[in-house]
Amino acid sequence: MTFRELLQIESYIQDVQRLKEHKMENIRYGNDARTLDAKILSSIKGYKPQGISWGSAIIYDRGVPCSYDAEMIWNFLDIMQATLQSILNGVPYYDEICDLSKDISYGKKVIGNPKCKREFLVEKIKKYSCNIKFEQAAIAARERILAGAELGEEQIDSVFSSVVADMEVYRKSLFEEKRDLKEVLNPAVLVSVEQNQNNSQAQNFSADINISIQNCLKDLDDCETLDEKELFDIKTQIEEIKRLLEDKRGKKKTIREKIASILKWVADKGTDAMISVLPALISTLNLIK
Repeated sequence: MTFRELLQIESYIQDVQRLKEHKMENIRYGNDARTLDAKILSSIKGYKPQGISWGSAIIYDRGVPCSYDAEMIWNFLDIMQATLQSILNGVPYYDEICDLSKDISYGKKVIGNPKCKREFLVEKIKKYSCNIKFEQAAIAARERILAGAELGEEQIDSVFSSVVADMEVYRKSLFEEKRDLKEVLNPAVLVSVEQNQNNSQAQNFSADINISIQNCLKDLDDCETLDEKELFDIKTQIEEIKRLLEDKRGKKKTIREKIASILKWVADKGTDAMISVLPALISTLNLIK
């Protein structure tokens, strides 16, 4: 994956989120979501969302398609977003790339501010010195700045440009490790969700969800990327979703909002955490459609 492809995936995630925030009860809403899904499928390798059937979401009037089921479209958008996020979480060094990109963007914004450029040099040369072999002139300039010495604007500009360029070269190098996305994506993320059409099937599916949630909780216990407090917080939210389903008093909106908050939270916790919770969350979304 290249940096351009990574940015494209992040952009698609934002596109999906915008559609989720502007849910409409009309056919355009479904068409826009369906078009976006097709666009992502054609441009992102490894994007294989499971459990999406656009035809099943169409509402007919006298045999003529007139609209889409907005609740189903919402669920499909959640699956699209989670699938895209799982691809990003599978990118080696993704967190480091994001952090590095923020620093590079900031550096380009302060290019006309001498004070900020000096602070940037002091902070970033120290921050990345273990990974980037900066020029000796840049290291010497940092030491002089720390010592309170005055440096000419031309010298600062030259050093600043070289440091930002070195950071961009380092970011590019993080993408040089070639890996097939089939290896990056854990099969557990590509969850197949059956569409249930009657009460009997829904009951069986409910039992499957209970099993899925139990497996989810077990996997979370084995997740080394979460500390004790984070583990407790997310398990509490999962258990709350389970209670809402079992009591049959949980409103669809409440459950979806809870799932959305978990997806947003777990996206920052790494691939292991995402793999642990994604199957159960997608199963739940399908049940409450």
